[in-house]
Amino acid sequence: MFRFRTVDRLPEPPSLEALRGTLVHSVLEHLYDGPAAARTEEAAQKLLLPRWNAHLSPNRATAISSRGPRISDVAGSARTLIGNYFRMENPTFIEPAAREQFVNARLASGLAVRGIVDRIDEAPDGALRIVDYKTGKVPRPQRFQGEALFQMRFIQRRIALSRGSSPDARRSSHLKDGRTLTTIGPRRRRRRRLRASTPYGTR
Repeated sequence: MFRFRTVDRLPEPPSLEALRGTLVHSVLEHLYDGPAAARTEEAAQKLLLPRWNAHLSPNRATAISSRGPRISDVAGSARTLIGNYFRMENPTFIEPAAREQFVNARLASGLAVRGIVDRIDEAPDGALRIVDYKTGKVPRPQRFQGEALFQMRFIQRRIALSRGSSPDARRSSHLKDGRTLTTIGPRRRRRRRLRASTPYGTR
């Protein structure tokens, strides 16, 4: 299996979990295309089929093989995850500074690091928060939470290198159980100027 996937790179249809994650991320990205008042749960659910069709386009690099899962296989669980999102945040109060942002940076050693950040929020005072959507549950502290926090710290480092300043907060939103992991950056710990009642990106 390792040879087929890593060495020979034989094409294979995406897994159900991977496809669901791609679809939900795409819906939450394009939800913010419209005006704030239109960002309702109903509008998000209506994006499922258009975003599915967009990924099926043969002209897209992320085209899905006809042998892979169908929309009927992922729609039910994807709708549940999208519904959970609206119980975690109110998108009408958020104006992201960036969505699906490709970040390319270089360490002092010369090593290049790159990746995509799901969402970057900017408060009126310039403070930054990075948000990462997860379609699973919050990991257990004893076993997997350290790995999740390491990933968020790695994302924070990429942002700091590319923008010249470190984000003030990092949030990992786990849509399956509706819970979040939030860590605070050093600048925010010093200033303590951000408050939960002050949404990021409000006009």
